Amino acid sequence: MKRVAFYALALLSLLGLGSCADDTEVGSGLLGAEDLEVISLDDFDIVVTQLGPQAIPQIGDDIPLFQRHSLGSITNPEFGSITSAFYIRPQLPPGTLVPNFENATLDSVAIILKVDTTRFYGNPRALHDVAIYELEQPYEVTDTVKTDQVLLRSAEPVGSVERVVLSELDSISLLDGRGLVTFFEDALRITLRRRFGSDIFQDTERNNTSEGIAELINGFYVESNSGNSIAQFDLNDEISSMVFYYKDSLTINQNFPYRFGTYNPTNFTHDISGSNLEQALADNSANDRFFLQGHSGATIEVDISDVLSVEDPFINLATLEFFVDRRTQIDTVLFGFPLAVDLFTLDTSGLLAPVVDLNIGREVGQTLGIFNGSLDSDDLNEIVRYEMNITNHVKGIFDGTQSSRLFLTVRDRIQNPNSVVIFGPNHPTFPAKLKLTYTKS
Repeated sequence: MKRVAFYALALLSLLGLGSCADDTEVGSGLLGAEDLEVISLDDFDIVVTQLGPQAIPQIGDDIPLFQRHSLGSITNPEFGSITSAFYIRPQLPPGTLVPNFENATLDSVAIILKVDTTRFYGNPRALHDVAIYELEQPYEVTDTVKTDQVLLRSAEPVGSVERVVLSELDSISLLDGRGLVTFFEDALRITLRRRFGSDIFQDTERNNTSEGIAELINGFYVESNSGNSIAQFDLNDEISSMVFYYKDSLTINQNFPYRFGTYNPTNFTHDISGSNLEQALADNSANDRFFLQGHSGATIEVDISDVLSVEDPFINLATLEFFVDRRTQIDTVLFGFPLAVDLFTLDTSGLLAPVVDLNIGREVGQTLGIFNGSLDSDDLNEIVRYEMNITNHVKGIFDGTQSSRLFLTVRDRIQNPNSVVIFGPNHPTFPAKLKLTYTKS
């Protein structure tokens, strides 16, 4: 009985729909009578300007300096020379228990730096002469130190090591709290002058507190004279520290480390004289090659204001595309292209701020997925490019909330010394492009 009632109800429903078919069209009126057209454009006039090296402010713990620090120098015909050094300051974290140095005998003091073996630039087997200088005044986490700022330091190094190959270091050993030996690989040890360590070791009233050790140690400047080679160090590794080696009151061998704080500013110098970058700055890249460099090196300004020539678009997608000059005079085997690039604009204070899409990617931890900017190539590695999604930023340009002046930089540039030459918008084969897809009604 229930089955018969069901079929009867279904039949009545079909008849009802059929009776309305002549008068009603499902979905009518939702979109109106306009025809929607999707349009793609990539012929905008974009203006690219070459900018030279410029110092970057480092503002304590307020910006992510991370812990990867470059040491050494690189020279090539495209960019000239870049040299990298850094400052370190041993600290004593609050609550740290310091051994009782009274009645102990100091053996030596050394700076130990952990080498990041995954990151060598230039010749990894080059000889390095590493020197460490004592700072005359301390720097604080609240200080702003620019990447070209020279802090006063001693005329002579307090420690040095010569002709060391940083990619071929022997392991070093330290004693743990139980007196057991632990071996650490890929670490550079530089012994400091005994006088320097003795002054601190003997001051038992101050060397056992955070405030006291801050009064005793201003910090150090670390530099290297190298043969076309940059190595990188991980200052966040547990082995990176200033270590006291001593015999305690029972004449038992001991060691104690003072770790480095989180704020270890970098120091970069650039010499572009005679380089292709210098010529590009002189003629504003008349040959349509533009130079992009990590650390505090060359950047590129991009003006995309011509996108406003489109009238009232409903924007679906906007991307900026740059192609790499693969025939650059950089040995890409030893010094590869940057794996990713970023776009910034100027905020109200005149400082660089990430474009909207890059900022969204950073906040959700999906920079590549949202903004992209990664190095991309075809199967034959013949077409190499960077493409950046700037859809939301372009919408902001139309809204009047964002600037059309953009600045292209190497991603993670303070820690990244890589460099690349890219083509501009007038290149006959691989021109830089702003690509816009929008819906027109």
